[in-house]
Formats: sequence, C-alpha cells, structure tokens
Amino acid sequence: MDVFDHPDPHKLNTRDAQLWFLALALLAVFSLGIAALMYPAVFSSPVILADPYMKVVFFGFCGLSALTLGYLVDRQLVIQKLRRRLAEEQMQRTDLISQASTDLLESLPGLGHFQDRLAMEFRRSVNTNQPLTILTVTMSLTRTVLLPREIISAFGDAAKAIMRRLRGVDSLFFFRAGVFTVILPQTSTGDANKTADRITEGLSDASGACDRYTFSIKVFNYPDDTSSSSEMERIVRAAAGRSIDGFVPIEESPPASTGEEKSAATRLNAPDRQEDSGDARLH
Repeated sequence: MDVFDHPDPHKLNTRDAQLWFLALALLAVFSLGIAALMYPAVFSSPVILADPYMKVVFFGFCGLSALTLGYLVDRQLVIQKLRRRLAEEQMQRTDLISQASTDLLESLPGLGHFQDRLAMEFRRSVNTNQPLTILTVTMSLTRTVLLPREIISAFGDAAKAIMRRLRGVDSLFFFRAGVFTVILPQTSTGDANKTADRITEGLSDASGACDRYTFSIKVFNYPDDTSSSSEMERIVRAAAGRSIDGFVPIEESPPASTGEEKSAATRLNAPDRQEDSGDARLH
C-alpha cells in the first residue's frame, strides 16, 4: 500500500519505536488471550486430563510468555543504547573533521599573499618569457548543506581535492568562503585547461552523492588574456566578487551549532582574508 511505502527519512527512529511497541503489545495481548482461554480448562472441574500436568503447562506458558516479552524489551533497550553511542561517536567524528577543515582553510594564504606571489611570478614570467596562468574556483552551496560544520567540511574537502591535483610549484590561495585561487607558473592555457579538468573531477568526487555544492572554474593566462599583473589581479577580483553574491554565507546558516563553530565559520567567511601564514606551496 502507498500509505506504508513512503516513510519520512527524518522520522525513522520514531517509526522504529512505534513498530517495536506495536509488536510487543500484540505479543502481550496474544499471550494474555491464550492464557485466559487456558485458565478455565486448567482450574475448572471436572478436569479431563491429569490436573498437575495441565497446571504445569499453564504456568510454563505464562512464564515463557513473560520471559519472551522481557527479552525483547531488554534487546530494544540495548539497541537504543548502542544507537545513542554510535550517534555520539559520529558527532565526535564530525567535529574532528570540521576542526581539521577549519585548520586547513585558515592555514591557506589569503589575498595579501596572493598579491605578493602574483607580482613575483609575473616578473619571473616576463623576464623568462614564460606563460603564467591563474585559476579561480568559485563554489555555491546547495540546500543540502545547512549546519556550519557541514559548510566548513564542504569547503575543506574542496580545498583538499584541489591540492591533490596541483604540482609542487603551484600555489593555492583562499580568499573567502567559496573562493579559491590557484597560481600556475610556466603554464600555458592548454595545460591550464587540463589542470582545470583534473580539479573539476576532484571537486565532483568531493561534492558527494548529495551534491553539497556547485562550482565553476575560470582560466586567466598571461599573455593570452592579460598584459600586466594589475590587470590580472583586477580580473581575478572581479570573477571572485561576482560569485560571492550567489552562495549562502556561513553566518546566514541556521544557528544550530556551538559558539566555537560559529566563530570558526565567521573567520573563514571574512572577506579578503589577510592571514599571516606562509605561502601554501604544494610539495
């Protein structure tokens, strides 16, 4: 029947408790009913069979019914205790992952280091007549990601996915929540597009089956697209600025988290981050 084929996924625990209660209630009713039907045959007179045997059967049935009900209730209590323990362990694991993601994002250099790195790499490209490419990765969270710890974990997983696809000479920067920038020295537009394809594959895998976020990657190359470092920086700022308006900021998420998580989320969402950490070169 359609009435029973579409349970609410958010109420599975309640539905399970209701089914257990129904099963125990039915078992108790059946046991009491059978005992009530047996009682006249055991204690009324005349007794067809031997009286001691009938009483043994009757009391044995009552005892077995009580033990069965007690065993099922005890098993249900044990299962509930194990579920609570698993939920606590899952919460601890989620907190550890969220903290690791927060540490990773806060360790990435921000806009100030990006400007210094861009100026240095651009001078080197001009002197050596080598190309220089910048990738901007902009992310937009979906409605499946609501809690601050989930948002931080999504951004942290995205950062790890990007880092795994980069070379040792490449540099990753984190401007604000949902905006990453990568500097690719000595990389042409064609090679940068291949790197962008690898990053796209990694971000798609990190997004998960529930599609925690959508993203877009843009490629800017010197000398194909720009002729100066200031122009390249201006283009990157414009690309990052337009994307910020599209996704849900961390501080606008539902307030269902601890103060420490909110503080970390606010720090990660600060515009144009100016961390003092070193260059995030990937070795």
